Amino acid sequence: RECRSYDNVPSLQNSPEEGCRYTSNVVGRIKAEPKEFPFMALIYSKKGDLIDRICGGTLISKKYVLTSASTFRNRDHLANWVRLGDLDHDTYTDDALTQDIKTKNYIPHPQHYASKQTFYHDIALIELATEAVFNDYVRPACLSPIDANDFQEFLAAGWGFDPSEPSTHLHKVKLDRLDDDKCFESVKRDPSEKGINNRTNMCVIPSTGGKGTCNGDGGGPLFLNHPDFPCQFLVVGILSYGQSICGTRDYPSVFTRVKLYIDWIERIVWD
Repeated sequence: RECRSYDNVPSLQNSPEEGCRYTSNVVGRIKAEPKEFPFMALIYSKKGDLIDRICGGTLISKKYVLTSASTFRNRDHLANWVRLGDLDHDTYTDDALTQDIKTKNYIPHPQHYASKQTFYHDIALIELATEAVFNDYVRPACLSPIDANDFQEFLAAGWGFDPSEPSTHLHKVKLDRLDDDKCFESVKRDPSEKGINNRTNMCVIPSTGGKGTCNGDGGGPLFLNHPDFPCQFLVVGILSYGQSICGTRDYPSVFTRVKLYIDWIERIVWD
């Protein structure tokens, strides 16, 4: 419901050529461009002057970041910082304008729980201690009221770790939705468990083969261009888990569907 107001962010008043940095030609897992995904959040803790990156997230308002609950299941490893507006978190020479904001509160979905192989209701909110400042580098994404099954192609982004190409740079990858029946059959599960719930979860695979999301991308968004606001994005999913270091067409990545949780999110963030 706040998406229309986000279209009034000053940076979106420019012409599309100036205000939108999104490029749709994505083949494989490649580096994101400056200002391309200004809603991306890096959730981390500090070890001295070093960043211990935990997971990704999505800025959805001035005070809240959307992420996965499973990222914080080990409370001894709880991140207490969010970085917005970054591109490469290991350098100050990239085209970025970062905001480092302490976390104030962590709110997992009340029905979240974990089994041996699967996470259920894997979604959470992080309340920021101070408000984010919207600009060309930092602005929120919109929550999709449309079910992800109405789309076939998506993008994901994150600072995940690909051991064959280690990098501290934000990456993006184009992904295809996997049919629900194939998703259920493809995801590992303990024989005693009911397996993936296709109502609350979905599977995606790399569109062009190769690698999809990787370790460290967890909590990050599955998204696509907004059909009504060309410079904005709709978030349809939150990365819950993968079955390998990086997803492949044989080992899909599992996302939490955002649409089912919009009422819960809005009650906390905007009511």
